[in-house]
Amino acid sequence: MKKVFALLVCLLLAFTCACTPENQPGEPKENLKFGLGVYAYVSDAKNATEETDGAVKTSVCVAAVSLNKDGKVVDCAVDAIDVELKFKNDGKAIAPTETSTKYELGTKYGMTAFGAKKEWFEQADAFVSMCKGNSLEEIKAEAAKQDTNDFISAGCTIDVSDFIFALEKAVANAKDSTATADDVVKLGVVTEPLTTKDATSEKAGENGMDITVAAVAKNKDGKVTAMSVDTVEVKATFDEKGETTVEKGKKLTSKYALGAKYGMTAYGAKKEWFEQADVFSAACVGKTAAEIAATQGSDGKAISEIQTAGCTITVSAFVASAVKAAN
Repeated sequence: MKKVFALLVCLLLAFTCACTPENQPGEPKENLKFGLGVYAYVSDAKNATEETDGAVKTSVCVAAVSLNKDGKVVDCAVDAIDVELKFKNDGKAIAPTETSTKYELGTKYGMTAFGAKKEWFEQADAFVSMCKGNSLEEIKAEAAKQDTNDFISAGCTIDVSDFIFALEKAVANAKDSTATADDVVKLGVVTEPLTTKDATSEKAGENGMDITVAAVAKNKDGKVTAMSVDTVEVKATFDEKGETTVEKGKKLTSKYALGAKYGMTAYGAKKEWFEQADVFSAACVGKTAAEIAATQGSDGKAISEIQTAGCTITVSAFVASAVKAAN
């Protein structure tokens, strides 16, 4: 009888341990905040000469982040892209081509060929790994240690200041979502050439490109649990002598960050650009990459139900970047 009683006690203790609050079967996981940040600036600007083309180089760094209730990073992703817009010394514009991000280039970026121990994408991964479990303040404090910080020890020896600036924006933009700690944060970036026109004595020349980024949190079933999209327009302006009017160091504001200042409703739109972007992002939650691809109609706009919800702008770049991120 004593053996039976002892066995019952052991079984009861085992059941009690298995059903503690942190182990309750089916207990909902914490929903995280989710945000996207875009940091862009003119990193170089030079006039054209007889020997060399003029160029305006814009550097864009993007970050996506999921945060728990304590403001700690659960997961994040970073990427960067440099866009160089060129022109001749007679004011002729050189049409831009699609550009890959530094992460997408992988080993082709070629840092190890110049003595680096890790390629850019590997260093970006090292930065991300060190961010997890820390708040933005803790990340910034660690990065400020310069030559002795944990990022360098982990293999991220490149300048992380752009990562930090983009991460700051992502944290500031973070909103409630259905993402959980089990979900993976991903980024997708696409480039799209804009107007390319030559300069004349009466009018400046222009070369432009849109950079659209989608950030997603994706669960184990491949479904998006959180999403955000943004676009930054980069431009080079120049005169008929190939002299640029763009200043090095100029900061660029993304369309989402412009908010109501983008001014679409002044021209008859029912919603501003950032609101339409939010409508599209919300419509993609719960969808796989293939299902997101199906949200675009043949005219480049969203399917009717998304247009009815308030996203009436062209969404082809949204779709392309979101599919990249969700795959």
